[in-house]
Amino acid sequence: MIKILVVDDEKDMRDSIGDALECLFPDTEILMAETGREALEKYKNDINDELSIVILNSLKEESISGLELAKRIREASRLTAIIVSSAHSDLSYYNQFAEIGIDGLLIKPFDVDYFEVILRNAMIRIQQLSEFKEYRDQYVMIDRYVKEAIGRIGVINEWINSRVGKRRSRKQFKQLSQFTREVLQH
Repeated sequence: MIKILVVDDEKDMRDSIGDALECLFPDTEILMAETGREALEKYKNDINDELSIVILNSLKEESISGLELAKRIREASRLTAIIVSSAHSDLSYYNQFAEIGIDGLLIKPFDVDYFEVILRNAMIRIQQLSEFKEYRDQYVMIDRYVKEAIGRIGVINEWINSRVGKRRSRKQFKQLSQFTREVLQH
């Protein structure tokens, strides 16, 4: 299940976005936060490394701004899509978010259809990243087994080339057969 964290210091905006999300994406879990601190805490405790989307407003809080929150979330996980919602008119302001690697930009007031498109694209991206991560993890495991197998082949070659093969062969073949059993079990 994808979790969506809505961060906005305006309660009416938070509630409106939450209502729209419940209608558009009923199979998602929606979390709300008013401040950057609260959002960071909810992110760490309730989301962490799960598939998630953070919709954040350019918060006015001095301790953790929207930009700082986006940086911290991006550092914590690439599996989290970050969508910035703001009424800011300065293009250089948005460039700072772009440098972090946000996944979408909603300029207030925004159209609900555009909102849905941005969110669906973000969901597709994080699902693809998640699948890629699974494949990468499988590759790492297979690579480890291949390297171990190559090491075992070296043991066999050493045994074959050895003049004292009989004493060493039983131990080496036991090691080899244990390795073979492990590979076949995975």
